Amino acid sequence: MGRYSTAANYRTALNSFRQFRQDKDLTLGEITPDLMAAYEGWLRDRGITPNTSSCYMRALRAVYNRMADRGLAKRRAPFRKIYTGIEKTVRQKLEQGVIRRLESLSLASSAALRFARDLFIFSLLACGMLPGSSQYTDRKQIFKEDNSKRKRKKNSAQEFLSPY
Repeated sequence: MGRYSTAANYRTALNSFRQFRQDKDLTLGEITPDLMAAYEGWLRDRGITPNTSSCYMRALRAVYNRMADRGLAKRRAPFRKIYTGIEKTVRQKLEQGVIRRLESLSLASSAALRFARDLFIFSLLACGMLPGSSQYTDRKQIFKEDNSKRKRKKNSAQEFLSPY
């Protein structure tokens, strides 16, 4: 169906669940609320964030529900005790002193590092982009034909302010 990001999320969730199960197969009847709670605890013990854990659980639940819809599994609601919400994450602010230290950092031995630093600082200060957003940005998102004022845009789950 062309939903490659969804497929990648499902694959990551499956790989994690397989690791939890130590590659041991199980029947659909063995997928119980207790098993899923144990998996959730296993993820937590490994430092997996609640949002990532929730993403894995939603993927596994979706697959389980599809199997139940096709009559391959009984609806036992094995995910009823599992957190599948999304917690709001707090973005950390980059202090001005850190930016100034980065600007004055001597990178004489590497033109590539100087260029990367300069692009980072430019995207942060001149364009108002959050770090990480620039890798998902293309020309169409920066330059607008109508020269409208700065607008906040969504960009692959990242936000930035366009100066155009």
